[in-house]
Amino acid sequence: MAIFHFSTKVFSRSPSVKNPAGQSAVAAAAYRAGARYTDQRTEKVHDYTRKSAVDETFLVCPHEAFSSPEELWNAAESAEKRKNSTVAREYEISLPAELSRDSQKKLAREMSEYISKKYNVAIQASLHKIGTDNPHVHILSTTREITPEGFGKKTRVLDDRKTGAEEIKAMRQHWAAICNRELERHNQPARIDHRSNAERKIEALPSVHEGPSASSLAKRGRYSERRRENSRRREVNKLLKIAQREVLAADNAQIEAEHALAVHRETVRTEREAAANEAPRKIFAHKSPRIALDEKISGKLSARKKTPVAQKNTAAPKKRQKTAGRMMIEKELEKLKSAAARPPFGPSSLAIHGELGAAKIVDAQLDKLKSDARKSAENRRKIYKKHPILKMFGLKNRAMKDAEEAETAAKRAYRAAKKNWSKEVRSILSARETANRGWQKRIKPALDKKVSEIENALASQNPYVQSALNRGDIEGAVRRRNQDERELQEKIKREKIRIEIEKRPVQVPPARSNEREPGGPAPGL
Repeated sequence: MAIFHFSTKVFSRSPSVKNPAGQSAVAAAAYRAGARYTDQRTEKVHDYTRKSAVDETFLVCPHEAFSSPEELWNAAESAEKRKNSTVAREYEISLPAELSRDSQKKLAREMSEYISKKYNVAIQASLHKIGTDNPHVHILSTTREITPEGFGKKTRVLDDRKTGAEEIKAMRQHWAAICNRELERHNQPARIDHRSNAERKIEALPSVHEGPSASSLAKRGRYSERRRENSRRREVNKLLKIAQREVLAADNAQIEAEHALAVHRETVRTEREAAANEAPRKIFAHKSPRIALDEKISGKLSARKKTPVAQKNTAAPKKRQKTAGRMMIEKELEKLKSAAARPPFGPSSLAIHGELGAAKIVDAQLDKLKSDARKSAENRRKIYKKHPILKMFGLKNRAMKDAEEAETAAKRAYRAAKKNWSKEVRSILSARETANRGWQKRIKPALDKKVSEIENALASQNPYVQSALNRGDIEGAVRRRNQDERELQEKIKREKIRIEIEKRPVQVPPARSNEREPGGPAPGL
């Protein structure tokens, strides 16, 4: 299956926990090429010639300024003067496993030339594990432009936060386009997409990149948190697909019911109109056509004149028509409610989703071991019955000893198998309970909050909220509804403060007097 993986990172001289001395472009290039390069700045030799799975390394350099990767990266290191400079940038890209080796190499070279031409930088591309199930390429680029005289200015368009994200997005889109072109040219049904699940409107949890550490742990049968997380996400996605199918079936049933109701209403309306058209014919059948026509016209005019205006006001108000946007929001609300109603692993999910799919096989194996232990016990009793004298004196011959050992071994095998099976069941159930607790603490409150916000927005009478709902803008409607709620709370708060101030007693300051207080100075002095 074709997998889209396009990650970027930079190499900097800034010290870190893993690299107290900072990173080196020469060391990174030597590791990816599986070669032996000497860093002239630090006078350190980086030898990775024993590294396996490196199929090919090539250089793409504008103006042919450099002829070898070692010369290029030493020049790149000497061009940077600051102690925290960014010395190189890497693009790690997964190649389609459905294509041949030549096609994979062609794609890697085409992408390297595209990046070099677009940003005018030098490229070292190293292809790893070509022809396996994990082919990929490491594209190492300089952070400065290449001129005929050497290195030029920095590629700030990739360093800027405003423009860097858009540039990376454009590169990801270009890579998806050329890969799909090659897959189509080789008649391969697989396709890749650079967009996320949210952008593609796919309601599924994305998988976590496991990397070489998790893969090596899995090969050795060791535990890996990332593989366990991917397994959990696959289970959640299965549950989500089942819920989506149920919701789709319910929606189809509702649409069919509404269609049947509309057909029934149309039939009733047609029958009533036909009956209303037949009634005047029966009334005017005994009169002449002229008199019947005059009476019919005069009756219509008189009915039009006598129609009171108040009847228009007393008529029942029209129900609000549901727009496509509002119907979409209501369906989304139902999905959120169903998702928040139950945890990902219910009591029946063990049988449904088959994480314990081997339960019947293991139970059959346990039954066989148990029957073997029972047969061994019966065999031991039969042998003891054949030697009553030895049993009486507490003696045992070879047959009796072999029977006892066979029975003990059979019981031991049954107990060990049952213990291992119980341990596996307990671990799986514990993992499911942990996932349910995580869902209860993190996912369910978020879903409940979203449901509450959408329900409040649907119940709001604010015209701006209703307009956003009719357009299908859930975020806009919820944002405006929350703004109204905040304004209302602020208003209530101000009103409470005003009432508290009005309840306070008015403190009148004491009036001043010109009379002299006892013991004080005389007035006027």
